[in-house]
Amino acid sequence: MKSLVLWSLALLVVIAWLSQSTLTYHATCANCLAQAHGREISVLGVRVNRSLDIRTNPDYPELPPDGSATYQRIMGQACTHQFKRGGMGRSSLGMISCGHFPEEHAFSPRIQAIREMFLAFQRIGKLELARDSFRWIDTELKGDDSLRDALNYSRRDLGPTYLNEFARVMKSVKTEAEWRRILDRAERRQFDPPVVPD
Repeated sequence: MKSLVLWSLALLVVIAWLSQSTLTYHATCANCLAQAHGREISVLGVRVNRSLDIRTNPDYPELPPDGSATYQRIMGQACTHQFKRGGMGRSSLGMISCGHFPEEHAFSPRIQAIREMFLAFQRIGKLELARDSFRWIDTELKGDDSLRDALNYSRRDLGPTYLNEFARVMKSVKTEAEWRRILDRAERRQFDPPVVPD
């Protein structure tokens, strides 16, 4: 009987070891653009360990590394983070698979709009305009909206969203007056159509 218990335990350990999988992924905060690296370990399909390390990711150089500080300056409080998972890798039984979660892609119009707004704020430094822009961005797509809502927003017109257009025109903003005009056009949904090269 004792040997049967030992063999059963040994078999359970081997099955648990063989069923262990590790999931790693990149994530971007949909509010402050902070970058994070996540890792989850599962045994027999049950997650036994999860970690999220907030750090700059060199694979995303277009996102400002000081987004959390910029968000805090604009909003007057620290970001509570709404991380959206992106690229991922999974390893199990010595095999590795790569892929992409849909979250970061679905929220990319919001992420890009916030990125360009942060860069304009760094150039111009107008706190009131940054706060008003954040409020308008939230009316289009909130950082804590569901994945379904974000996907529906991105696919609404099967073309550039208002957040995409806001990000596009904010790239060239150099003055407070230009920013005010763009925000006014955004609130009235009167963006010029994008220029399509010949």
